[in-house]
Amino acid sequence: MLETQVADAAPTAARDMSSVPSQSRATSVGQLEHRLFLAAVGLAAVPIVLATAPVYAAFPGEHDWGEFVYYAGFFVAGFVLMSDPRLMAAVRRDLVPALAVGIAGFLVLMVGDVEAFIERWEGSTPYSLEYVAFFGTIGIQAWAWAQAATSIGMRVPAFARPLPRIVSDAAMPFFVVHQPVIVAVAFVVVRWNAGVGAKLLAVFVVSLAISVALAWALARIPVVSLGLGVKRRAAARP
Repeated sequence: MLETQVADAAPTAARDMSSVPSQSRATSVGQLEHRLFLAAVGLAAVPIVLATAPVYAAFPGEHDWGEFVYYAGFFVAGFVLMSDPRLMAAVRRDLVPALAVGIAGFLVLMVGDVEAFIERWEGSTPYSLEYVAFFGTIGIQAWAWAQAATSIGMRVPAFARPLPRIVSDAAMPFFVVHQPVIVAVAFVVVRWNAGVGAKLLAVFVVSLAISVALAWALARIPVVSLGLGVKRRAAARP
């Protein structure tokens, strides 16, 4: 009886033993992939820093080319992340590393007195090791905070639910038009003989109403809506 049980169990044990190396290899591959995508998300900050550093010192003004290149770097890096679900999965998963880098970068900037550095630097805008160190840290920690915020947003159930179509279609047009609308409304309101609080409330209410109306209208113009990033929806089948 015992011999029969041992004979029956032998093939099962052999199969289990043969599966151990393959399971180990699969685990190793999974860990390697995890590290690679974590590195890919983190290293996206490097081209942002490398592209911005040479330009910012030459064009340091507000809304100048330095600032344009800085934000364009975030735009391109974000587009690359959004284009690959595996990278976005890494963003969602690796909240702790992103927070760690963001907090560490922030502390480095505070200890190094970044505000005093910027005041010194704005007077002469030199290229220096101090400039590279500070602006490199600013870019890296900003990218880390962006990933942390995205990761938190991906974990909140309310953000995972789709918006109503009328809202989602108007989101990108609203983003595009709201700033010039605010500027135009403020240009008129600032001339009023009223207090700051009344002017602020007027700018907020009027610009919001105009921006919402414009976004809703632009989202329904076929060619314009496509240029503003409104996604095409498949026609409903009869």
